[in-house]
Amino acid sequence: MNSKKIVIKEYDGKEPKDIISSLFKIGMWWRIFYGSLNTLLGLYFLTVNNINLSDLLKNIMSYELAEDHGDILYSITNSFVHDTSLKVTYFLAFYFLFWGILDVFLSINLLRERHWAYTTSLILISLFVVYEIFRVLHNHSIILAVVIVIDIFILYLIRREQKRHT
Repeated sequence: MNSKKIVIKEYDGKEPKDIISSLFKIGMWWRIFYGSLNTLLGLYFLTVNNINLSDLLKNIMSYELAEDHGDILYSITNSFVHDTSLKVTYFLAFYFLFWGILDVFLSINLLRERHWAYTTSLILISLFVVYEIFRVLHNHSIILAVVIVIDIFILYLIRREQKRHT
């Protein structure tokens, strides 16, 4: 009778860490992309200071509206800013510039595994989440609630990656 040995490999826990590390890298590349868009938006807002947001939206989407007057993207975004008298201000421009540059800078340094970037990111993103929670309690924005969930998940990934490197 031919006996075969059954070898049971002990689970070493590497697979979930690899998945978490991959999610961390994807998250950081997302933050670099998103931060770059925020930076560009902030620079654009510097050039169009004191324009109503609804007028700005019409200017940005004029090409799309020329092709389709009932464009769904325009309809959705216009419903958010149509009845507001908000104008593009320097505060809005600098807000997007500040967070955009900060996101890109910290994300790059997190990908480079700089130890100071973990703690700095955890503190700043946590403060931003507190601000976002305050805002969602006042305006009940579903989109902002989703952003909060994503930011909390990013905090989790950063913390896990920090533990892995210490």
